[in-house]
Amino acid sequence: MTSSTKRHTLKRTPVLHLVMPGVEVARVEPLPRETVTAFLRRTGWATRDSKYGWQFKKGLPTILEIDGEAVLRRDWRRRRIGAKDNVRFVSYPLGGNGGAKQVIGLVALVAVAAFAGPLGGAIATSLSLSAGFGTAIGAGLAIGGSLHVSAARQVNFQFEEFYNVRS
Repeated sequence: MTSSTKRHTLKRTPVLHLVMPGVEVARVEPLPRETVTAFLRRTGWATRDSKYGWQFKKGLPTILEIDGEAVLRRDWRRRRIGAKDNVRFVSYPLGGNGGAKQVIGLVALVAVAAFAGPLGGAIATSLSLSAGFGTAIGAGLAIGGSLHVSAARQVNFQFEEFYNVRS
């Protein structure tokens, strides 16, 4: 087997696109001698904007890591992806309208805390239970209410259609 034949039959390490906190949204094998920019054009993971440079899907800020080291965007045009290079595009969601969600969540938690104790007491009284049971019911309402508020505020990752392919 000649060296040129070996070069073309080498199993290439796929390039990954991860969205933090570690969701893999895409995986594609690079072509031999392909540069980072040629890879992005071929896969459609990002588009080149004349004013802002490479823009990834959903407008996510993205870092390129090759073998664990960050590569500056100005070097992407010349940087070739080697067969054994460990290449990862790592995107960081900005959170969208997280500020409003946080305020609404805080207001909901204050409301749960304000009403859980008196409501627990009222429930215990209506069931002819002691004050200790009222405290326990109020604590249960506070815990249950805070869990519901937390569940409503969680980020919903839906990346099946990120690149119109399933990863």
